Amino acid sequence: MGACVRDDGTLWIYGDLHARNRDEFEMLQSGHDTNWVSVAANWEEMVALKADGTLWRWETRYQIFAKAFTGPPTRLGIHDDWVAVAGTRGGVVAMAADGSLWVWPSQEDYRYSQALMRLPKQPRFLGNVFAKKE
Repeated sequence: MGACVRDDGTLWIYGDLHARNRDEFEMLQSGHDTNWVSVAANWEEMVALKADGTLWRWETRYQIFAKAFTGPPTRLGIHDDWVAVAGTRGGVVAMAADGSLWVWPSQEDYRYSQALMRLPKQPRFLGNVFAKKE
């Protein structure tokens, strides 16, 4: 499964979206917005950045991918100063305009690796790419 933003700002998902045939390749548009600037996706989730600096997440929760990723997303955080996003196996990493890096843990990975802890509602601060080395 993968995702891309086309030149017209639309968001698309591609791959074997209905889990019917591993050799089948499909492309579906996710919503109708035309202000997406970047996207990161894996088998568990997709996170996209809008031109207004907001981040949005779709989670599969073991649904058919096409259904999960074409449905409504959930906004990540309250800030509107995000400039970059990347997906990792353990969650989503985003960079704010001030250079600060933040991570939202993956729901599934967190459930298994941190069984006695709750998934944080806020992202965790990783550091700042513009920080001076001491």
